[in-house]
Amino acid sequence: MLGISGSHLLELFDDVQDLIFIHDMEGRISYINNYILKLLGYYPQEVLGKELKSFVSPGFLDHYLRYLDNIYREKYVQDVFGLLTKNGQERILEFNNTVLYRGGKPQEVRGVARDITARKWKEKAVTDALGRFESIIEHTPMVAVQGFDINGCIYHWNPVSEKLYGMELKEVLEKPFHELFLEKKEAERFLADLKKVFEEGLPVETREFAIITAGGEKKWVYSSMFPVFEDGRCLEAIRMEMDITERKKVEERLEYLSTHDPLTGLYNRGYFEEAIHRLDTPYSRPVSIIVCDVDDLKLVNDTMGHDKGDDLLKAAAAAIRLPFRTSDIVARIGGDEFAIVLPNTPRDAAERAFRRIEESICQYNRSNPQLPLNISMGVSTSTKPEYTLMDTFKEADSSMYHDKLRKTNSTKNAMVRSLLSTIRNKSLLADDYTDQVKEMAVALGKEIGLSQKELISISILALVHDIGKVGIPDNILYKQGRLLPEERKIIEKHPEIGHRIALASAELASVADYILSHHEWWNGEGYPFGLKQTEIPVVSRIISIVNAYNAMISKRPYREALTHGEAIAEIKKGAGTQFDPELAEKFIKLFGNR
Repeated sequence: MLGISGSHLLELFDDVQDLIFIHDMEGRISYINNYILKLLGYYPQEVLGKELKSFVSPGFLDHYLRYLDNIYREKYVQDVFGLLTKNGQERILEFNNTVLYRGGKPQEVRGVARDITARKWKEKAVTDALGRFESIIEHTPMVAVQGFDINGCIYHWNPVSEKLYGMELKEVLEKPFHELFLEKKEAERFLADLKKVFEEGLPVETREFAIITAGGEKKWVYSSMFPVFEDGRCLEAIRMEMDITERKKVEERLEYLSTHDPLTGLYNRGYFEEAIHRLDTPYSRPVSIIVCDVDDLKLVNDTMGHDKGDDLLKAAAAAIRLPFRTSDIVARIGGDEFAIVLPNTPRDAAERAFRRIEESICQYNRSNPQLPLNISMGVSTSTKPEYTLMDTFKEADSSMYHDKLRKTNSTKNAMVRSLLSTIRNKSLLADDYTDQVKEMAVALGKEIGLSQKELISISILALVHDIGKVGIPDNILYKQGRLLPEERKIIEKHPEIGHRIALASAELASVADYILSHHEWWNGEGYPFGLKQTEIPVVSRIISIVNAYNAMISKRPYREALTHGEAIAEIKKGAGTQFDPELAEKFIKLFGNR
């Protein structure tokens, strides 16, 4: 029985905004305050004498049974479980109970229960949100997500991170990210970002980072970092990254191409012009400029194709670049023109560099006699500010032009001789073949009374009539079997190629037109222009017969050699169509009975 003081105390309990109760060891309620009405919707008299179990939420029944066990073993019991309101809603309560003993045995439980439903909902919302966040981290297909503590040690590492960095979570967990994957400068930036996140609770602006993967490969990421809070403090820093390595490669390539020539790898015209404006100061003087121009590039392009011309340009770039320092500016400033800017370089030093280029070219030509490199060069030096570097460049260019004029004929003849050597090396003009063509052509020329000048032209033409074949691809020249129509068109270009080569040489210019027409036919069905009869120079008509005969008695990749008799029969057959009939008759008279 409670005394008066106890009754007054219970009246005070009715005004408390927590649930105050007493129940026996089986959970039967003997006292409960008025807060039960507000909390669960029951009047106190509706619950007195009933077991607490009848109000417990089904999801907490097992939990409640453990609670009944605990009150027999412990004097102070704390627990959390749910009770149902009168209309069936669940309320979560946190119990703080004391077990009252009499005679050493537990008799009843007196306790206070606080409604923590709202808090639990918040906790559940946070837990659910974290779960969703974890799911996003794990399944975001293109974003690498990591979590760090204040020291930069790794606590989150999604599959994209594993793929990007080449290490699994178990390999990096609790290890410092910056020591594993960042070089010194980037590590300092990372730690500064981490400090801002943890100390100021602020996100870090997105920016690019260079990382080093487990395999040692440098990659680029676009990253951001932000804080995750709990109870008002930063619990961890989350970093999200996108791999931008391919984009960076494209940007670097575009940046490189903005200042470099893609064929040679040297600086381009734009960079060269920017450099001479930048260096046009007293501090850079004396400044020397060397200008180089590749001789006969057009001849190579026209006769052997632009691929060979590109090879020659690359060889020229390498030979020109070889003697210079990395601080010197070597640029390709035009199709076949190069320039070198040498800051703080007097004239005598520039001339020594000039000679080193010449030595580099000679060294290349010793190794590549089949396609020699000839370069005209000029040099100029600016010592006074009033003499601008653009003026210096123009003077060096003028000096180069004079050098080119001085040696034009010799270099062109050297190139032509090189082309002749190339086709001989290809066995297109074997010495015994060309000697026989020459001997027979001269004999036929004498037979019809040609002048000495024409006989000399025949002698030259016999050696070089097929020089244009140097520009025909080997796979067509040496093809086994008949040529396809498109391949035939390519090989029929060789008289035009040979014509251009001959015009480039003072030694061969006199036979250029004969080379061009030596595949024309008497009936106008030849190539390249379809000339007929006397429109075809007589020298070309003679070479046409002699060359055809010698070609027929020579073995070819696609057929065996004909006998002398068979070849003579073919000449006779072609008289009046392919060959000048009078010349064919005289040829047969001269050589038919050999």
